Amino acid sequence: MLNYKFLSDFRPFKAGVKLQQSILRTFLYTGLCTGIFAFAITLSGCARLSPTIWVDSVSIVVDNDANESSATMVDIVVVHDQTLLAKLMGLTAQDYFQASEQIRRDNPGLIEIFRWEVVPGQCMFKVPVNIKGSSPVGGLVFARYIAPGQHRVRLGKDRDLYIYLQRSNFSVSAIPRA
Repeated sequence: MLNYKFLSDFRPFKAGVKLQQSILRTFLYTGLCTGIFAFAITLSGCARLSPTIWVDSVSIVVDNDANESSATMVDIVVVHDQTLLAKLMGLTAQDYFQASEQIRRDNPGLIEIFRWEVVPGQCMFKVPVNIKGSSPVGGLVFARYIAPGQHRVRLGKDRDLYIYLQRSNFSVSAIPRA
């Protein structure tokens, strides 16, 4: 009669099973860590590439006594560089309009300017704004008023903007989508 008990006590056999289990655990752990890392990289890449503004159209309504009954220049400025955005945030509308052409020449591809000159009583509805760059980091609206003041508003993620020009200041709000 043969005794097979010696096979279960055979150390290399048990060590081999434990080695296979250890390799499997290592493989699963490495795969899981790699998957989590790849997912995190993907999320960080998406966050960096997704634009922070989404302007599709603008509607502008001008009071009859807006800007002391004078024409008003309005710029929507789309910025593709964080440093430039910070610089523009520090400008008043008067400073911006004095330097706007030079700013455009000094920063090709980093800035898009959409400009309208409106008169008191004028209304413009759903004027398209076609942003060409793929990753704007921010946007501003400047209005050239006679009265002193900042006359600057930072844009959010609203797609359709409503700009309301009043006697000495203006406001920007979102038009709800139907």
